Amino acid sequence: MKKNLPNTITILNLISGSLGIIFLLQGNISYAIFMILISAIFDFLDGSAARLLNAYSDVGKTLDSLADVVSFGVLPGLILYSSLTSNDIQSMIPGFLPYNGILVPVFAAIRLAIFDNDTKQKENFRGLPVPANALFIGAMVYIYVYIPDSFLHFDTLSFVYLCVGSSILQVIMIGFISLKFKGVGLKANLYRYIVLIVAIFLISAFKWEGIVLSIAFYIAISILTAKKD
Repeated sequence: MKKNLPNTITILNLISGSLGIIFLLQGNISYAIFMILISAIFDFLDGSAARLLNAYSDVGKTLDSLADVVSFGVLPGLILYSSLTSNDIQSMIPGFLPYNGILVPVFAAIRLAIFDNDTKQKENFRGLPVPANALFIGAMVYIYVYIPDSFLHFDTLSFVYLCVGSSILQVIMIGFISLKFKGVGLKANLYRYIVLIVAIFLISAFKWEGIVLSIAFYIAISILTAKKD
């Protein structure tokens, strides 16, 4: 039973991502974005469960990547597309612009394929993790659609290319801090604790803007401090 627990949680990740797509088909962008958050929680829990129970398997590894492609690739890509295809927005932008959303699942799939076949990513990641990119895009879309007076509300072109730029970071082989904690000791987890504490503060203080700022901080501190293989 315990060996199946991580895979069960992974399936909940996939279900959440699929529900997000259904919400999009119903025209509910906010619920779809919320499902990225739920998927990210399940993605964190399945890895934690696997490490805690020592329940690793090739099936679980493949299932995790397939679920992540849906929840953190296809779903945020469709969210980005949907945010740019409403009647009041589409008339003001180039017709090709919404299709940049296709790049999100493309780069996510490439990132996951590299991760699954790269033995050097056990300590630190190389390339922005797909859940972080999905959270960044989800928060950016929420701000763009629902918080027009936000201090992080960008014009349409900047908004789109920030989302595409973060997606490209997934396949650029620079070091990113792994948030897989090694016990609770401070020395082995210093930068993980820093990222976690800063994220809690920023999200508590700024909510959706805090998610964007947290991912930006994670990118910055990773580039400055993560070990390069």
